[in-house]
Amino acid sequence: MPKFKRSKLLSLLTIVVVGAGLTSCHSRSAEDKSAYVLKKVSSKLELQSSQEAKLESVAQSVLALRQEMRASKQDTLQEILTAIDSDNVTAEGLVSVYEQKKAILDQRVPGILTQIAAFHASLNDGQKKKVKDFANRAKDWAED
Repeated sequence: MPKFKRSKLLSLLTIVVVGAGLTSCHSRSAEDKSAYVLKKVSSKLELQSSQEAKLESVAQSVLALRQEMRASKQDTLQEILTAIDSDNVTAEGLVSVYEQKKAILDQRVPGILTQIAAFHASLNDGQKKKVKDFANRAKDWAED
């Protein structure tokens, strides 16, 4: 597999793992979920402190993006409800709502991907193999 494609796949996997961890833990807050996932990943990969700091940076960026998206959620819902109340739901209005959300993602995601790439680059070969093995298992789960 070409190095760029493998790197892109691992970056996407990292986002999925952190995101899934943030949504699937049994604690109440996103911060608690993030801490749980960070502890689990750190333990499984036997991360050094510099690697943990890079992973923590990724998690904080994902949490900040989540917070930003949630903060605009009420405004988005209000726009849609207003349009429904006025019987004036148009494709242009819906595209506008979509574009607002997309703009937030377009602004923030490239920075997160850069952080993920830096974290991946800091991993040693054994850690990268563990991530690859996990990715293969996750791929199998997704295919079922």
